[in-house]
Amino acid sequence: MKKHFLSFDEYKILVEQAPIMIWRANTTTACDYFNERWLAFTGRTMEQEMGNGWADGVHPDDFNACLKIYLDAFQKREVFEMEYRLRRHDGQYRWIFDRGVPFEDSDGKFSGYIGSCIDVTEKVEAREYLQKMHKELEAIVSERTAELRTKQKDLEELNKVLEKQAITDPLTEVYNRQKFHEVLIQESKESRRYNTPLSLIMLDIDHFKLINDTHGHQAGDAVLKEIARLITESIRDADLLARYGGEEFIILASHSDGNSALMLAEKLKENIRTAKFNGLHHVTCSFGVTQLDGADTIDSCLKRVDDALYRAKNHGRDRVEML
Repeated sequence: MKKHFLSFDEYKILVEQAPIMIWRANTTTACDYFNERWLAFTGRTMEQEMGNGWADGVHPDDFNACLKIYLDAFQKREVFEMEYRLRRHDGQYRWIFDRGVPFEDSDGKFSGYIGSCIDVTEKVEAREYLQKMHKELEAIVSERTAELRTKQKDLEELNKVLEKQAITDPLTEVYNRQKFHEVLIQESKESRRYNTPLSLIMLDIDHFKLINDTHGHQAGDAVLKEIARLITESIRDADLLARYGGEEFIILASHSDGNSALMLAEKLKENIRTAKFNGLHHVTCSFGVTQLDGADTIDSCLKRVDDALYRAKNHGRDRVEML
């Protein structure tokens, strides 16, 4: 098929009437042509734009980057694209998308560059607006995330407090009856599974009602707290102390047989008897001790240690009984 080429005049009309800004540079990198659309945009004459005159209109903040891209492309003789701000005839800077392409003469010899430009200000401003919105959203998300983390941490701390309150006696700060039963069920299963001993020690403060009636409930509370402290300091970490009732405490002694639990109860009895309680002559406790056996249920074991405690009460108090 025969090729049809545009004449020089046709090319000239096309370039001059094109709705885009067109420039041309020779092999020295100096520009030697701008079309009417370019000159109308800048409001300058061809003579003013020739050579490097066009660069006077480039925004100072974009000049170095623009020049580097331009010169690097010339050196490599490759296509380049860039965005920069160019001053319009009214003094306003507009964002320009500029694409430069190397061209050759009829002999195939590099002859310079031809470039085409369009005003992309609205596109760039929209992009910058979206980037700004994205950063603001990121900041909001980051702030909200930090708030949520703080609230999550506060909630976790509150849950810890609530969990502790659910299993702790508020006055003495030892475990409560509910927690004791949970641990006793688990420990009794472990004791049977591995054939290890498990014992219970129950104690009751002697004449506690008299202490309250004579010295007041604050004094009674102080006695309860001090006894809880004395016992906690005297038992092993593996043992569990709980407040079982008004003036009753119970100890779960894991891996301890009845005789070991009896010795511990005797020791606790002496520690309490010799302790000094503020404003009181002395305080004593009665103790019941029992060991879990193979035929026991939880209830039968608890009943037996309770019976042992009341035997100690009935036999004069301030003593230890084991069943």
